[in-house]
Amino acid sequence: AGQAADAAVCPAGMMSAGLPPGVEVGAIFADGERAYRWVSCGRTGPGSLAHGATVVTWDDVSRAQILFRYPGLQVESARGWTKVFSGLRQGIWGAACLPPEVVDAGSLWGLDTGLIAIDEVMPAIGQGSAAILTPRAGVDPVVRGLNCPDRARRLRLESAFWWNVTDIPGTVVTASARFEEGRVIVEGLVAEADGAWLVSDRGEAGEAYAAAVVRDVADSCREMTWGRRARKEIAAHALHGRRAS
Repeated sequence: AGQAADAAVCPAGMMSAGLPPGVEVGAIFADGERAYRWVSCGRTGPGSLAHGATVVTWDDVSRAQILFRYPGLQVESARGWTKVFSGLRQGIWGAACLPPEVVDAGSLWGLDTGLIAIDEVMPAIGQGSAAILTPRAGVDPVVRGLNCPDRARRLRLESAFWWNVTDIPGTVVTASARFEEGRVIVEGLVAEADGAWLVSDRGEAGEAYAAAVVRDVADSCREMTWGRRARKEIAAHALHGRRAS
């Protein structure tokens, strides 16, 4: 107790919000699948649940997307894999949408699981990757050797999108970046936290223009988001006017 740590391991998604002074990322490496996992008793996905069924999610990113795409479902949030898995077995929830590391930590006895397509529920930034944090004074060569350059580049681009749109209140944000044959493909998503609306866009260019692609996709999502907000306010004012009259 009281001794300084030489390194720390944490989910890579925590890097989006920045690092404290004196700390740097020594390595980014794979820590499981990127896609969310669907866990239930015999149900194959959100579309297989009856209207009014309850789904439990682990984070606001998946919750907002499921609320938007499946408005007939009730979506709740819960933390603690023991609580979630027990609730599924007891029938408190019809199914769960969980990060892969949560599924791997728990017991799937009596439960079924499968991957949710990324184009159905986009993963949270950094999901499926872990980061090793080290003092800024220097990174051990062993730690540096664990780094996966492709994942590190993807995380930097996804985090850059987050920084460009995260100041919009009441929203959840995520992004996905990938590299294919010398080109970068970036997809960004912004959603109202309650799932009332969702906007997304996609950009593609040569790898040398990766930063510009992120800015373009972020600007597009910002414009669509404020457009949604403006229409929502206009509709609310119109409804208030009709009630007043």
